[in-house]
Amino acid sequence: MTITVQTPVVLRDNITSRCECEIYIYENDTPANCKFSRQGYRFLVEEILKQYLGVKDQSETILEFNDSGRPYVNNKYGIDFNYSHSKNGFALVIVNYPNIVGIDMEDIRRQDEISDPSLNAFSIAELRTISGRNCHIQQWCLKEAAVKMHGTGFLHANPQDLTCINEKNKFELKKDDEIITSGNFRFLVCKHNIIAVCSTARLLDITNVIHLKEHDIKTIIGGRST
Repeated sequence: MTITVQTPVVLRDNITSRCECEIYIYENDTPANCKFSRQGYRFLVEEILKQYLGVKDQSETILEFNDSGRPYVNNKYGIDFNYSHSKNGFALVIVNYPNIVGIDMEDIRRQDEISDPSLNAFSIAELRTISGRNCHIQQWCLKEAAVKMHGTGFLHANPQDLTCINEKNKFELKKDDEIITSGNFRFLVCKHNIIAVCSTARLLDITNVIHLKEHDIKTIIGGRST
């Protein structure tokens, strides 16, 4: 697959310094127009990170993945980041090291799918506390962001075996009675999606939320692949 890059898109022209937490969000009203390949999303993430970090060499590859599939860049850059996408959206979060972060984006219309008991997405303890509109998808989004922050995702874990407890913008991810990871969280509700961010960084005031336009995305990854 070849990805064609056109004119560089400047995403941070009005931002002069790094922020404690920065989020890039894109939503498309037509889901069919937002089905980029996995490689396309990786390319998009790398281009955004290069702008954020001030990497001038466009031929340099900075995006890597560990054995669990978690993305990272060299420690010399002093950041942690994570990204997610849904059928009609994309989200990337960046925090300053030594903080770590995880993010999940889910289409709100998946509420019925996520709440289906046959999906086995929640622990017994979680099911006892879930209530309200869009509650299942909100809990799932938070849980996945927490697992991604931990660095494993669900690659080696059964969602039913994990419990994500949250209260007053704090969360704990537990297996049985053991706390696997903990930190701060915040939800962002968009037009079509809900986003959960989990981090050791303070998230009460996310410093910058940058909304990407369709033109930005198509220009960065070429809009098509061959």
